[in-house]
Amino acid sequence: MSLPPETCIARNPDLVAAPVGDELVMLSVELGKYYALNEGAAAVWQGIEQPVTVEQLCAALQERFDVSPEECRQDVSRYLEELDAKGLVHIVPPGAVTR
Repeated sequence: MSLPPETCIARNPDLVAAPVGDELVMLSVELGKYYALNEGAAAVWQGIEQPVTVEQLCAALQERFDVSPEECRQDVSRYLEELDAKGLVHIVPPGAVTR
């Protein structure tokens, strides 16, 4: 499934992240787990420093990487869904009220 472009993504604020060599390492104190992100995954994580829509995130990633809009949306959607399943991000569907 692909997330609609207007879906808003926000980081879980309880995570700590730091660069280590060529990777970005994230730690979830709450879950007691750490995650190592490669360059592409780290770019997604950096792109959601503030809440952003999938469309905005993909536009920023397309400026940085040689990727088609379609491929970017598919890959980013899949990755964000994985992050959501692990509790690392919050996905706010289009039209949902957040307060």
